[in-house]
Amino acid sequence: MSRWSAVLFGGLTAVAVAACSDQQPTGPAVAPNVPSYLLGDAARGWNPTFHWLPPMVTSQPLTGTFDPGRDPVVTICKRLQEGCGLQVASFSKAGGTDGSRIAVDTAGQAYKVTWRTDGASLPLLRDYEIYRVYVLLGGQVSGFADVELLATKTEEKAFPQQDSLIGLLKGKKLTIKFNLETRTQWFDLRIDNQGDGVFGLEAGGGAAIYNLSMQEDAIGDFRAVYTNSSGPVTAVFTGQRRFARTNPVLKMVYADDDYFAVWAGRQKADGSVEGAWADAAGQIGDFRIVDSGQAVSRSSAAGQRLVPSTYKAANAADLNGGWTFSFDRNYDGVYVPEPGATNPLAFTASNATDVSAGYTDGTTGRFEGSLLTARNTSVITLLFTNTDYYCAFAGSMISANEIVGVYYDAAGYAGDFRMTRNP
Repeated sequence: MSRWSAVLFGGLTAVAVAACSDQQPTGPAVAPNVPSYLLGDAARGWNPTFHWLPPMVTSQPLTGTFDPGRDPVVTICKRLQEGCGLQVASFSKAGGTDGSRIAVDTAGQAYKVTWRTDGASLPLLRDYEIYRVYVLLGGQVSGFADVELLATKTEEKAFPQQDSLIGLLKGKKLTIKFNLETRTQWFDLRIDNQGDGVFGLEAGGGAAIYNLSMQEDAIGDFRAVYTNSSGPVTAVFTGQRRFARTNPVLKMVYADDDYFAVWAGRQKADGSVEGAWADAAGQIGDFRIVDSGQAVSRSSAAGQRLVPSTYKAANAADLNGGWTFSFDRNYDGVYVPEPGATNPLAFTASNATDVSAGYTDGTTGRFEGSLLTARNTSVITLLFTNTDYYCAFAGSMISANEIVGVYYDAAGYAGDFRMTRNP
């Protein structure tokens, strides 16, 4: 009997417990309340520039500009929690399993490829298993869909058309069809000046609201122009939105003459983003990015909050060398370390602003980002990548040997972090 009903009612809703390294904390941590996706695209609050098309879904409104020049890769694997287990098929424009290759239908605004479940992948397939179809761009997840293999035509006929889990009779072909876009969208950026994990009100009343015109491509790289009543200004936000597991994360930088602000956040199921920021004036706070006109709930009056002290680095080379990274899983502006939530890492600067870091204890994954120096302090923004997992960081350098800040990750956690230079 098909297991699709069990899936819909929680059979595959376990949240992967992950933090910003492979070494998991042993201290207490409450799993966040996050969505469990069976299908990831714009209509499901995933990647706003990626759309599944029929027959993967029943219908799909397209809102951006079709981008036919991309070179996607489609992989199919046995679903393992929110990630990928045994790979059973792979396709690109150059070729793939059973000789199938990705084709571009410019007139139909679609990329498409055929997966034959009676072909080379058949010995690897099992009835009623869930297989995840990934669309990758530059190695990054752009969209995905879950497919359950059915054993009988009766089950195929009874399988609901739900635009979430896809039912496929084993032995049949599946036409994998999708659209990749570039798009420009208007957003409201709302901030407070209290870095405590609660989006509140500005001191003096009234939330600060700024208009953003965001241009985003199919891989999640974006550029947003900050606007006001006088029109666009020269300063812009640049950043990356990365899609993995159940929570896309966002990292961005705002630059305006001698001022910088760094941002780390996580996308919610309604497409909005919530997170934290730190700036070169020594302030930290919370933010939300929402579609223009979208209602936003607020709670708690918030006052201005400065980091304990500030430090102005000469450039990114000031980070070179060994550091100890540690974190907690309760973002409230107060760092409380958890047992086991500590890793050694080493920073390397590639130029005056860009830095990378890797763990030195054999733990996998990589930090990439920037150290930006202006006014009173230096701020740091990092994106940690580990196969299908991402974590975004925003922090301030409060001394030559210490960095403090906030992170949001793709497993649904947010917390405070601390980095200290090794003696």
